[in-house]
Amino acid sequence: MAFNLSIEPVDDFEIQDILRGQQKFDVNIVFEERKLEPLLDAFKERQSKGETLIHWDEYKVKQNDNYKIRPYTTRICWIYNDKVENWNKELEQSSGDPGVKRILESREFSNFPHYRTFLQNPPKIIDLSKRQVSALAHLSCWNVCQYADKIKEYFMH
Repeated sequence: MAFNLSIEPVDDFEIQDILRGQQKFDVNIVFEERKLEPLLDAFKERQSKGETLIHWDEYKVKQNDNYKIRPYTTRICWIYNDKVENWNKELEQSSGDPGVKRILESREFSNFPHYRTFLQNPPKIIDLSKRQVSALAHLSCWNVCQYADKIKEYFMH
């Protein structure tokens, strides 16, 4: 299960693969599967509130003889790039420009922040526009800044 712009789950979420795996990629399972549901539940709850999809937890890295990885415990802060309604609202308010909403609803940003890997802006194969890259960078920065103190506190203790 993953998250897309319409808040509907999709089936090709990479985080699932490292917790649950796929039959042909079993050697790529990194963490215990039991940690997947709490992660997805946290994302769903935050998404329903228009918040950044962020979750932190402690994970046991599984032993993997294929890659010569020993088991150990680590802390992870997941931040998944998704549409954040609170960011959109703040952006519209702080800019004071009603055109900002129009831009974010334009075709150029129709699948923001989930840009296509290929042919996002045909005929260019992998190029994003400067505005698309800038918007993605600003959203990512805003996501981290909103939780900077909590992230720092989590990793310092």
